[in-house]
Amino acid sequence: MPPKAIQIDRSSKIGIEKQLYLAVKQLIESGVWQKGTKLPSSRDLADELKVARKTVKQAYTQLCLEGYLVSLDRQGTYVQEVTLDSSAGLIQAPKKEPLSRYGAELTSMALSGRQPARGIDISLFSRCPDFDKPQFDSVRASLFKAMRAPHADQFSAEPFGCRRLRTAIANVLAPEREISCTADQVAILPGFVDALDLITRVHIDRNDRLLLEEPCYPAIRENAIAYGAQWSAVATDQEGLTVDSLIQSESGQKLIFTTPGHHFPTGGVLPFARRLKLLKWARQSGAIIVEDDYDSEFTYQGKPAPALKSLDRTDQVIYLSSFKKLVPPMFCLDFLILPQPLLAVYAQAILLSVSQPGAEVQRALASFIETGSMAKHINRLKLVYAQRRQQLMQTLEKYFGERVQITGANSGLHFLIRIDSPLSTENIVQRAADTGLEISDTRDFYAGAAPRNEFIIGFGALEDSQIEEAIHRLYVASGCE
Repeated sequence: MPPKAIQIDRSSKIGIEKQLYLAVKQLIESGVWQKGTKLPSSRDLADELKVARKTVKQAYTQLCLEGYLVSLDRQGTYVQEVTLDSSAGLIQAPKKEPLSRYGAELTSMALSGRQPARGIDISLFSRCPDFDKPQFDSVRASLFKAMRAPHADQFSAEPFGCRRLRTAIANVLAPEREISCTADQVAILPGFVDALDLITRVHIDRNDRLLLEEPCYPAIRENAIAYGAQWSAVATDQEGLTVDSLIQSESGQKLIFTTPGHHFPTGGVLPFARRLKLLKWARQSGAIIVEDDYDSEFTYQGKPAPALKSLDRTDQVIYLSSFKKLVPPMFCLDFLILPQPLLAVYAQAILLSVSQPGAEVQRALASFIETGSMAKHINRLKLVYAQRRQQLMQTLEKYFGERVQITGANSGLHFLIRIDSPLSTENIVQRAADTGLEISDTRDFYAGAAPRNEFIIGFGALEDSQIEEAIHRLYVASGCE
């Protein structure tokens, strides 16, 4: 075998031993030197290349360690590995799809993700707070102080998370929503997407039927599609889910996702009579209701309606809530309150697939709830957001008058508006962006056609001083001037 295929560049910054190693490796991988080829002895190759014999021996040794070469006593050194492209002469096995059904579904899906906005200086999109605002300074300090404090309790590796936090939720937060539960029923999860995926995996097989509100948060619909579920949309009105249309729908559904406390994104609150009908339907159909109670803390007129879970007497409701709108991102956990019959299966599922948030984070949240700091913090935030919401609605009416319709403004950190404009939804969004204003329409939230010129006004991160300018820009962008 002629060594002329190996060239040494003495001006290269790569050492001679590394050059030799790479050259032999490339000759093997490319198929020039195939399995069984005998290499020159280290002495002969060193003489040919005019390098030290030790250099050749070290390169050979490394290639033997990696499995490219094999050195046989008194017989020489041979190529050991089959070349990377040697399969051309072999009988081809049938090609197998390397993806699961779930993976295959994902390859054909276009998820409704928002691209990062550029050139934006005011946003009417965010439905979450800006945690750099002064009203969160004391919260951040309190939580980090609690994280650093010594803890007498031992963190046990329970699948549902820190028992101290679960107890605080069961004893303080759940009663505020009139839910009676024990710490054993509370499961801590890293976030909404983890909760959504967990629930779907536990309950839904391919081709199983589930029901979704129309409109709804797009990730819920996309997650169902990815798992191959057969889903149907149930219409909503200004009061939320239209339960009568649900009762008239096809049978065989295993799950229904709903936001009865503050429908997302329309803002409707499900009336008591509809709640009772929904629970009766669930009992008769055997379906599980997933109640997403994502922002019940912020109600500006009266008190929030009790959770649907508070009326559940037959273990049909999984309650889902979050700290996302209350505390800085590091502490933004979600939690489930599970029916007793489902505790064992959820514990197993979480052990297999969900990582628990850090123990220090969970303990700090527990302390924040136990000391009453969470309740005081919520009351302070309600005052801030109530004033901002009122100022926003007044400014909208000042500019648009009867050309704007506002709905779902009694609670939460967003409401909907519909603008009577000659321009298209897409045109308004783009014209607003051209002025540095970010605004979100509702097209992604509907499985079918969205209402024309319907927009989500999120005010969680909006500065009070930005409101006048934001609505003025929207007014100009909508062609209503």
